[in-house]
Amino acid sequence: MVALEAIIGNSSRKETSVTAPLGSGVFWIARLCYNALLQVVTAAHIEVRPEKCGGRPCIAGTRIRVHDIYVWHVLDGLSPVEILAEKPELSLASIHAAISYVFDHREEIERDLAEENAESERLKQKTTTNQVRDGNADQVPS
Repeated sequence: MVALEAIIGNSSRKETSVTAPLGSGVFWIARLCYNALLQVVTAAHIEVRPEKCGGRPCIAGTRIRVHDIYVWHVLDGLSPVEILAEKPELSLASIHAAISYVFDHREEIERDLAEENAESERLKQKTTTNQVRDGNADQVPS
């Protein structure tokens, strides 16, 4: 058995201490090279900057968040081509990169989405409470 260890770029994705039969070393090296290439391609289309989109990952050059692509593709069932038809400012490559990013960081994306939904509900409840308190209950959004 041989152990291969690699850290790909500056990403949080790691392949560490992968154990494989000695004869399959070429397979693991090819896999690590493929993963490194995938990270470079994804990095060209996805950016994470604290001052943009609240520090959430978004498609480079836009304010469209990766979790928006997650909602449209995974939850709403839109294909990448259908997303492109709705958002022509994107490229098909950037949509696919976002989808790849989602599947590599699914827990993070789902956590961000849950936090955003909780905040939205909190603000909706606060607005409703304020409108009822101020006597504007007929203007309460549904």
